[in-house]
Amino acid sequence: MGAIAGGFGGAPSGGGGFGSIFGGIFSALSQFQRAQNTASQLEGQAAIQNAQAQILEFQAQQARQQAEADKEKQRKLAREKQGKLSVGFLSSGVSLEGSPLAVLGEQAGVSELELQQILHRGEVEAINRQNQASIARFRASQLESRASGITSAAGLSLLGGLVKRF
Repeated sequence: MGAIAGGFGGAPSGGGGFGSIFGGIFSALSQFQRAQNTASQLEGQAAIQNAQAQILEFQAQQARQQAEADKEKQRKLAREKQGKLSVGFLSSGVSLEGSPLAVLGEQAGVSELELQQILHRGEVEAINRQNQASIARFRASQLESRASGITSAAGLSLLGGLVKRF
């Protein structure tokens, strides 16, 4: 009987008993679960950043398209203005030579400059959106790396805790 009481009923050779082993296992599993939850939250934040980046890239494309549409609208207005100037000169009996021709040429130059400014503003807006998208993707990458690191560390910690207990 003495062998049974000392062998099975007593504490393991390391001390602490089964309660200590199970407590340690439970503690390691709890820490692992908390780490998994944290990693999951980081992955969710990364997904949000990636979605934001997609929206910003779409907005960049829209800015370019809107600039092109605005340019075409402005081009039409410039042609109408040029036509009205020409009609005005011709109806007043002025020939389209010399000063009137210079006025028309100047007006065409101003109109072209306005068209280029419209495109430039659209491009600046698009680049700004693309830069914001790049920042969002970078943040997402950082969050994903952190989540991966936490998951790896938690797994190693759990494994180490279990090995230490046995």
